[in-house]
Amino acid sequence: MTIKQRRIFFGLPGAGKSTLFNMIFGEATFHAHGKFKKNGITYVECPRIDSVADLNKFSNETAEYVRKGGFFQLFFVVTLEKGKFNPVTWKVVHSIVDAIGDKNVPVSVILNKVSPSTYRAMKDEETRRTFEDRILEGEGLNVTNIYYYIRQEGLFDEEEVRVGKLQDGFEEFLNTAIGFETVPYE
Repeated sequence: MTIKQRRIFFGLPGAGKSTLFNMIFGEATFHAHGKFKKNGITYVECPRIDSVADLNKFSNETAEYVRKGGFFQLFFVVTLEKGKFNPVTWKVVHSIVDAIGDKNVPVSVILNKVSPSTYRAMKDEETRRTFEDRILEGEGLNVTNIYYYIRQEGLFDEEEVRVGKLQDGFEEFLNTAIGFETVPYE
């Protein structure tokens, strides 16, 4: 029996989930949310979360999806505001982890739209560790790794979705991200 592999991407509106998906698939496939397959892996992009009701609904739907069984990788796509995560971002992460019911669920973070200077700074291990400790402080999440995706000026605009090239190392990050396995249960 083959274990179904699923990569679930979450994040606030405007974090860049659809843009990343379009680059992963090499075509303008995503505009809002959806579920698609590539190389036997199901990619799921969460729908727009504009309210607490939306968040609760999606968190519960995700927990039900996980209960169907398979191998899951959770990716939270976030951006920084003045050097910090938007507090609402953490509410989304906690809501989904809480709905799944396991505080130790591994979570990968894609820090999207970082400036080239921030990207270069994160290559220094001590700088990166200090930064990550500061942004994750007190969150109580099992964040297993963080990927820094450089902001790509001029490739995309609000009117037309264009497909760019994936940043070096991104597919490897996706392929090696720690996940978790569940067996189907009711």
